[in-house]
Amino acid sequence: MSDIHLTCKKNTGMTMVSNTFIGHFMADANGEYVKVYLYLLYLAGGNDGTGSFSINGACDFLSCTERDVIRALEYWERTGLIFLTKDPAGNIHSVCLSDTGDVVEEGGNVLAAYTVPASPVVGAFTEKDLIIKTDTTEDADLKWLFSIAEKLLGRILTATDTNLIRDLYQKKEFTKDLIVYLYEHCAETGHTDPKYIEKVAMNWASDHVNTIDQAKEVSVRFNCNYNTVMKAFGLSRMPGEAERAYIDKWVNNYGMSEELIREACGRALLTVAKPDFKYTDAILAKWSKNGIRSKEQVADADRIHAAASNSSRNSAKNQAKNQFNSFEQRNYTDEEILAIERRMQNR
Repeated sequence: MSDIHLTCKKNTGMTMVSNTFIGHFMADANGEYVKVYLYLLYLAGGNDGTGSFSINGACDFLSCTERDVIRALEYWERTGLIFLTKDPAGNIHSVCLSDTGDVVEEGGNVLAAYTVPASPVVGAFTEKDLIIKTDTTEDADLKWLFSIAEKLLGRILTATDTNLIRDLYQKKEFTKDLIVYLYEHCAETGHTDPKYIEKVAMNWASDHVNTIDQAKEVSVRFNCNYNTVMKAFGLSRMPGEAERAYIDKWVNNYGMSEELIREACGRALLTVAKPDFKYTDAILAKWSKNGIRSKEQVADADRIHAAASNSSRNSAKNQAKNQFNSFEQRNYTDEEILAIERRMQNR
């Protein structure tokens, strides 16, 4: 992405953070947003009030994603601290930093725009006035969330979509930033169905996710572990609660790698001819008990088992043959024995 022209209305000659920013804006902002704003001050302050930066450069410097930087710029634009100009294609062309004091005097700070005063002057508001103002603020937040969700999903919201967003914000107490990240995450993975988005949100709620950082951690864990199993089984849906419990046990209790989990899923699928979490668990439980932690150890165990089976067959051939043992005995692998037991239990 090309460099973006950066200007600052107040030349400081150094990186300075005003008390106005700290007192009126910082507390309400996401930590990632604050980092981006300070980075803008850093660039502008060292270049006589003018400079340039790139989205990619900001990502490398701040160790965040391109979407994180853009979302932060859009947030600070809403507060009035910066002004963005874009080209016809919607790409950011320039950023202008405002004087924080001017923004507060004009009533454009984030506190005035989004919250009700925490301690209003006694007698200034009646109880009815406060309720009306709170509802108005909430409506504004929801309208903004609807607008962002439409952009991310690339379609007009349905009643199901709006009801979900309203429920997450009002009842589940998801923050605005977390809801935006939820829709961004689902849209980037190609899942725009409200049922899927709701499922992801409920999983976050059950994992007590309250921040974007926590959501990212859960998402990475889901992608690394759950996707491995569902893909190995040829399933395109999200795992259910019981299935997630199995996968968590394989990773956390058994300490199995993705490679071994994928191998066990494949063996279960070939033997039982369908995705079977219980059968896969039996395989991994045995490997864990025998201290197997790599595919090489699995191969060694298979060779030992095959050698023992051949030895058993040779011993049977050397025995005196009669009407009861005149045929070659069959030797079953551990997986075949587990499959037989599984079929007997199903009957």
